[in-house]
Amino acid sequence: MGKQCLGPDDSNVAAWLINLGTVLTHESKFQEAEALYREALATNRKLLGNEHREVATGLNNLAKVLAKEGKLAEAEPVLREALQMFRRLYGDEHPRWLRPSRA
Repeated sequence: MGKQCLGPDDSNVAAWLINLGTVLTHESKFQEAEALYREALATNRKLLGNEHREVATGLNNLAKVLAKEGKLAEAEPVLREALQMFRRLYGDEHPRWLRPSRA
């Protein structure tokens, strides 16, 4: 199954690419993971548009692997884009952003 059966532009294929990218990241195979994250991100943008939580999550995944590769200058704008998108989607008062106060 996979791309041959479902086609390259299927949300399930994108999810599998992300899962494989995560495994490769844990194995320190960052370049391979980066390629998979980019492919999944492109697929999700095509299927879901540019303002969707899966796209924001994909940007976050890509930024993390870029940082692990030492590509900090490339990772920073990608991570900022993900953060801005999450805030647009969920708002600044969403519990995800609120941190418990430390007394």
